[in-house]
Amino acid sequence: LMGCLEICAHSRTWCFLFAVAFGTACLSVHCVAHFIFARLCPPPLNREPGFLAHQVVALLLMPLFAWLGCLGWLPLQISPSTPEDRIFGTFPISEVLAPLIAGSLLLWDIPTSLLVPKLYARATMAHHVAFAVIGIISMYPYLQYYVPFFGGVIEMSSIPLAVVDVFHPKHPELETWARQNACVGLLNAFCRVLFALLFVALRTIYFPWVVLTQMLPDLVSVLMQGHARMGMVAAVVFTLSLALGFMFLQLYWSKLVIGQLLKAVRTLGSQQSTQPLENELLSESSPDD
Repeated sequence: LMGCLEICAHSRTWCFLFAVAFGTACLSVHCVAHFIFARLCPPPLNREPGFLAHQVVALLLMPLFAWLGCLGWLPLQISPSTPEDRIFGTFPISEVLAPLIAGSLLLWDIPTSLLVPKLYARATMAHHVAFAVIGIISMYPYLQYYVPFFGGVIEMSSIPLAVVDVFHPKHPELETWARQNACVGLLNAFCRVLFALLFVALRTIYFPWVVLTQMLPDLVSVLMQGHARMGMVAAVVFTLSLALGFMFLQLYWSKLVIGQLLKAVRTLGSQQSTQPLENELLSESSPDD
């Protein structure tokens, strides 16, 4: 990690090469996992090898992104800085995390989402493309102060979601497996609760707080004070729009999650089965940024 920090901190070219290498590695792991699920695993694991391979890679990436994000974000909250520093400054962790995000999205997540029908959703694809663009722009540098939060900290909720999505009703054989196998069912139930708690804490509360009290004021300050560099004004305006769009998307997803939580509480103790926590949410798209 420290070697990557040193290399990326001194060369934009190495940042892009690092992104390509990491994205290629993600795609390679996906292909190996696809082969294992398709050829070596028994039912129901061999029914949807492309989807399950994607979830395996996601379960490897999300903890890494979350760890790097926390490692970079928490110290920044006690370090004095100006709006221009936060928008145009360089930050070591972000110099690594931004290429990881861009490379994994462009060379693995977007292609596999297009090729695997169960992974495709228009909202999710739009999110991936927009976030990949931000990841690339961040390498110039731009918005690196916020990369650890938006690309790392909030991905903690995506870790249990990667498990929950496997047993979603749109994968009937896997859902049945979770119902019939006590250990698998317990894992699914635990991840559902953990996902709900992390989602509400990070995406319903903390995400809008960072956008409204930190990121948007910084972007507006840069524009108002004329600090935006030539060619970056459009990027700042684009980011303002994107930040608000992502924030409202998180709030919309939050409405669905909280609605399912309330429904589960109301039916607690009854014999009627409740709709899975993630059912309505994931039928629209997956909240992974």
